[in-house]
Amino acid sequence: MDIDVETEVKKFIKVWLIVLASLTYCHFISKIIPKGFKRLFSILPVISIFLYLPLTLLSVHFIFIVGFTVSWVVNFKLLLFAFNHGPLSNPSPEDPSSYFSLKQFISTACLPIKIKQKSHSAEDTAIHDQTISRRNPKVSSIVRLLNNYPMKVLTMCLLVHVYSYKQYIHPLFLGSLYALHMFFISETYLVVSNAFAALILRLDDLEPQFIDPFISTSLQDFWGRRWNLMATNILWLTVYVPIRSFCTHVIGRKWAAVPAILFTFLVSGLMHELIIYYITRLYPTWEVTCFFVIQGICIAFGGIMKKTNIGGIHDRFQLHSWISGPLILVFIGANVICFFFPPILRNNIDDRTIEEYHILVDYIVKKFARK
Repeated sequence: MDIDVETEVKKFIKVWLIVLASLTYCHFISKIIPKGFKRLFSILPVISIFLYLPLTLLSVHFIFIVGFTVSWVVNFKLLLFAFNHGPLSNPSPEDPSSYFSLKQFISTACLPIKIKQKSHSAEDTAIHDQTISRRNPKVSSIVRLLNNYPMKVLTMCLLVHVYSYKQYIHPLFLGSLYALHMFFISETYLVVSNAFAALILRLDDLEPQFIDPFISTSLQDFWGRRWNLMATNILWLTVYVPIRSFCTHVIGRKWAAVPAILFTFLVSGLMHELIIYYITRLYPTWEVTCFFVIQGICIAFGGIMKKTNIGGIHDRFQLHSWISGPLILVFIGANVICFFFPPILRNNIDDRTIEEYHILVDYIVKKFARK
């Protein structure tokens, strides 16, 4: 697919101008329309527009940014905002001074950021990365190396060059390289967003979006505390909490988390499926949804085993983190290769992504050559 860089950039800018205008409208109505279904109905046209915007673009990278940030994250924030929940809510609607300024409202809506909470529950603070890093100098060294962003940028550049010889690379190894590239791209985008938010809002207490997922000790640790925490947080607020609250009244508090987990991963799968649809414009095959449903089932099953602990099975088969960590990464990697990558490879999304790098490099070279 041929892409004219200047035309695509202009369309990308136009998309963000529409987003800014729409969010200005949402900020305005928050002061005149009370929370609830009236506010929800007033912002449904904005949500519809945001779902359509990625279809106006051709670039895989631009579609991913708009699809993830606007069609998914911003729309979910607006759904929460309609009922005065989530990051866009006003802590004291009766107090005019508590309202976000327009700049704060738009920045909080558009940027995939989360401000650190001053207090956390015991469950939220049970994160293993710091303790593992302190106890194991070898792990600390690996973490520092993998968190070296110039090294990540250099690695991505090398990977793009390596892809030119992909016909000589074993499919499993190539899939591993794609997974690494996908992680680096996602993390770089979110890190840049955090830096931009810190500059605009003058904040220095933003939470990281990835916390060393390569040293996860369980599936719950990987998805809940380490991988793409922006998506995790927004899914927690919009899906997990309401479903768990509803199920608590139906099946009791002890088991309410099980359907909440399953439904959360289902919604995550559907949103990823939507982004792939934006890129391919082809009817979904639901493989990506299956990937996330499988992850949800495994986490829910682990929770059931922990709660029941029949015959002490759960306690008896606890694995050391040095064993469970690699097993978790292998399990996720195998599922990525079986379910996540097939629609990407089948529809040549990887080739289009690599081609865009070459188009960008050629465009920059030509620009400098003219000067």
